[in-house]
Parts: sequence; structure tokens; C-alpha cells
Amino acid sequence: MINSTPSVSEPAAKDVIPDIDVSSLLNLYDTGSKTALHRLRKRLLVVLCVVKFGRSQDFNNWKKHQLLDQLHEAVSPLLHSFGVYSLNNFQRLADGIVDEDGGLVEQVRASRKTNVLGKNTLKEIRRDMERLNLPTWFQTAPKHPGEIRWGKFKANEWKAFCTVNLPITLTRLWGGRGKDDRQYQMLENFLHLVTAVHYANQRKLTDNTIELYDSHMTTYLNGFIKLYPFANISPYQHLSLHFSTHLRRWGPTHSWRCFAFERYNGILQGLPTNNKFGS
Repeated sequence: MINSTPSVSEPAAKDVIPDIDVSSLLNLYDTGSKTALHRLRKRLLVVLCVVKFGRSQDFNNWKKHQLLDQLHEAVSPLLHSFGVYSLNNFQRLADGIVDEDGGLVEQVRASRKTNVLGKNTLKEIRRDMERLNLPTWFQTAPKHPGEIRWGKFKANEWKAFCTVNLPITLTRLWGGRGKDDRQYQMLENFLHLVTAVHYANQRKLTDNTIELYDSHMTTYLNGFIKLYPFANISPYQHLSLHFSTHLRRWGPTHSWRCFAFERYNGILQGLPTNNKFGS
């Protein structure tokens, strides 16, 4: 949202209700959706109104719908007229991805069902996996990706599949295309993710390594939004932008990642029991 009114300080808002994270509330107001704002409890809406409009009104006595109307009126008239409450959604409206009500247009809704790889590409990936020789100590991915009957990938199998098998086959299939070709752009963008994962898994980290991780991950996510405008950034993708903070605090990931815990969970789940304590 675009702030068109003066605001008051955070301490003033905390006088209304203590222990409120005002900065998080303002972030939701500035970048969140209309639905997210409507889900807030009345007391949080009161705090937002105090921050945005001061104490000229006794917002405690207002009803929830009145508080929401007051907050919506502060949005830029252009965005408000389209019912779009974030710059990201406004760009999607300009690109013809969403309609004036914020819903996906029919063509985009249909394209959401399109697979990125497809059957033919998966077939080529399986062929390359059969011909590929890897060290015996290397955790390989299942040789039948995309087939439900072979079960789900484990975390380490996903890592092997995405950082070894996909780059080999996709570079062979898409790497020779022109730079304006969509599949070439998809490959180039995906390799930024692969490179970021490579840097994040280094056994020895430097400030330069962490900066390279940040650069490749940011480039990947920016490309992701452009290449797949109908898709939303997932919470894990958002958290990846904060991962460099953990790398600086705790060092290489092999000393604090959860692979060992997940392995023990798998062992425990595989033990034969009758689901009764003491038996």
C-alpha cells in the first residue's frame, strides 16, 4: 500500500495495546493483500489506525468494518479503484495476469496446469540417469522421477536430482537455444538456483561465498517472478533470502542442518510396533 497520510510513532501505538509488533503490522499493511488485512483482529486494526492517522479519532470505539474502511481509503486511489493492495498485484494487473478483482484471468488459470518439464523431457532425464556413472558414496536420486509408484524423493535425493541430473539433461536439451527462447531462459534461471545451493552447502564459508549465495538466489527469484507470473513466492523461497544471515551466524550448514534428525525419524518410523505404549 502507498502511505498517503501522516503517521505517529510506534511508542504511541504501543500505548494503546502493549507488546504489539508495530513494524510487522505496517509491513503487512504495505505489502499484504486485502484478505490478509481483513483477517486481523479488531485490536490490531486499532493499532494500525493509530499509527496511520494519529489520535484524532477514538478508534477503540469504532467497529471493525469502520476501521477497515478507514485503512482502505488511505490506499492510493489508483490501486484502490482496482481492488489491488500490493505493488506486486498491481504489476500483475498491468501484465494482464489478474483481472480488476484480483483474480487470475482465464488463460492464466488454464496455464497453471502446464508442467514445466513435461513427459518428453522427463524421458530424456531418465535416459541420462541410466547412462551416468557417479561415485559409490554419492547419494543418487531415484531413477524414475515423475512416476508416483516409486514414491516421494527424500531431501538428499532432491538435492542430487536438482543439482546433478537436471543440469546435465536440461543443458543438453535447452542450452543450445537462443537467449530469447523461453526454455533457455528457464534453464539460465534454474542454474542460478543450483549455484546458490552449491554455495550454501560449502564446507568452508567466506563473506564472498555468502554474498555470491545472496546474489544468485536473488537473481533466481527475480527471474522466477518474470518467467512464472501466475505462481506465488512460497514461504520457503522467501526464507531463502534470509538464509545468508544464518550462514554468517552459525557457519557451514553441515554442522547444524537437520539431515541427521530426519534420518533418525525415518528409522523410528520404520520400527514394527502395534501403536501401544509398553508393548
